[in-house]
Amino acid sequence: MITTKGVLFDLGGTLISVPEPAPVIRSLLAEKGISKTEQEISNAVDLADRSFDEDDYIPPHFWILWNSEVLGELGIHSRREEIARFLDSQWFERVEIEPYPETVEVLARLSKMDLDMGLVTNAVSSDLRYLVDENGLGTYLEFRATADLAGRRKPNARIFLYAARQMGLPPSEIIFVGDDADLDYHPSEKVGMTPVLVNRKGGDALVRNAVDDLRGIEEYL
Repeated sequence: MITTKGVLFDLGGTLISVPEPAPVIRSLLAEKGISKTEQEISNAVDLADRSFDEDDYIPPHFWILWNSEVLGELGIHSRREEIARFLDSQWFERVEIEPYPETVEVLARLSKMDLDMGLVTNAVSSDLRYLVDENGLGTYLEFRATADLAGRRKPNARIFLYAARQMGLPPSEIIFVGDDADLDYHPSEKVGMTPVLVNRKGGDALVRNAVDDLRGIEEYL
């Protein structure tokens, strides 16, 4: 039997609750005198997401590029770079991010089990101050594989293997916990990790290893 020595987590939707981007973008655009509906922005966000392939290199300023794509899909071309940088600079001032109720409790309990812990996220490293450290999670998550540090986003195998190298563990000794089957569960399984899906939305998870919230992952250790 393989012994689990490390646990890696996805971030948004797994450890922390992150709001949908459309209302935030709508509010920020309004401050620039630009009126767009949330539905228009949601559609633009989906198109912008699809414009970046999993094999694309991800630089530290990725979110400015992403914002620019969203603006382009919205037909906003005047002062596009300026507005993209404005959205980036204001983002964490406007969004409410908080851990799920059981997150700190579970991380604290796992930290006493002599397990290495870290995260694999499509955020960039400069985001982690707001997403992780200011939410009291930093003390538990030593290993941090962000899209810019790994150079690729999930579901690319490179970001998962980057995290395993950081930990100094073979993938077979790592459990990966995430909330998205396509971005977390299946790609982590393909590189040899044991995947666990946090199925917060309920319904049929359609995967072998699924839990309702983080408290359920301990049965896989």
